[in-house]
Amino acid sequence: MAFDLARIKPVVVDSVALLRSVIGEVMTLRTDTPSLLIDLEGYQLGRHGSIFVMTIYAPPKEKVYLIDIHRLGADAFSTVNADESSVILKLFFDVRHDSDALFSHYSIAIDGARDVQLMELGTRTGPKEFLASLAACVEKDSTISAKEKKTWEMTKLNT
Repeated sequence: MAFDLARIKPVVVDSVALLRSVIGEVMTLRTDTPSLLIDLEGYQLGRHGSIFVMTIYAPPKEKVYLIDIHRLGADAFSTVNADESSVILKLFFDVRHDSDALFSHYSIAIDGARDVQLMELGTRTGPKEFLASLAACVEKDSTISAKEKKTWEMTKLNT
């Protein structure tokens, strides 16, 4: 399934009511395959920094949710939490800082997570001294077209 940036419009989640609706949708996803791709953005992400936004891409729903953690604060995690569900499989790319931040600030222990960066390391042929960046993985391993790669690069640079 190709990721069509023009077709998928992000849903900004900045209220508890909307968050409950999103969680209701997410909890209906398949459990036999990873259904959520998650990334956190923040200032010095980790135990000493802060979380601003949680981005969730749900391929089965063809939706991107931008959870405004800065605005919602602890309320973002006061409802049923998909991050702690071992039933819902989640993909992260380099989950280390995301996990540290969620646990340190909100006592959220991520369960059911798969780290794509570690999967790449485990399947890589050749040297394995260093973890690959997301950009390197997209460049080397992605099956998207050159035009889509360029769009991805430009989007990443402009955010």
